[in-house]
Amino acid sequence: MADLAPRSPLAADARDGGPALAEGRNVTLRERPRQARCLLRGTDRDALDAALAARLRCHLPAAPNRVGSGPHLDCLWLRPDAWLLVDDVRAPADLLAEVQAAIAGQFATAADVTDAWIGLALTGARAAEVLAAGCPLDLDPRAFPAGRSARTLLAQVPALLRPLPDAAGFEIHADASLARYLWGWFGSQLG
Repeated sequence: MADLAPRSPLAADARDGGPALAEGRNVTLRERPRQARCLLRGTDRDALDAALAARLRCHLPAAPNRVGSGPHLDCLWLRPDAWLLVDDVRAPADLLAEVQAAIAGQFATAADVTDAWIGLALTGARAAEVLAAGCPLDLDPRAFPAGRSARTLLAQVPALLRPLPDAAGFEIHADASLARYLWGWFGSQLG
């Protein structure tokens, strides 16, 4: 019987059965494989925010290019009526069920997009330098501090970036079908 378990597009780069990992001079790139991702869309942001706060203790960002947070759950702004919810603890089906229960009765929709996206963490003293080689954003912590997010092109791949707390690096979300290309690009930059 075929193995139908979800498999990371970066499984070939995994170490000892763990997530994919690449290291360079003062920088580390690590896959974040166990993140559940849910796309939330709706037009009444305030009602959705109240529903998520009541059920999941998480708030939607109040302004564009911001991140709302709750216990183990981050809400990244995509556009005025769409947010990417990223959870480090719940299974994808559990996150989707919780979000759907929270928004029941509202003109809104939620979809599990876990397997459609890849999550990466780029950390270390050279993280901004490596990222800047393929990204037009100003990555200086004064211009792009923790609590922000931005959609951009990274090595010609559409990506969603957010700085990690304490200027420790960046979290990167991109289309899973382009993960191998993006991983290879990072590999050429880590040296």
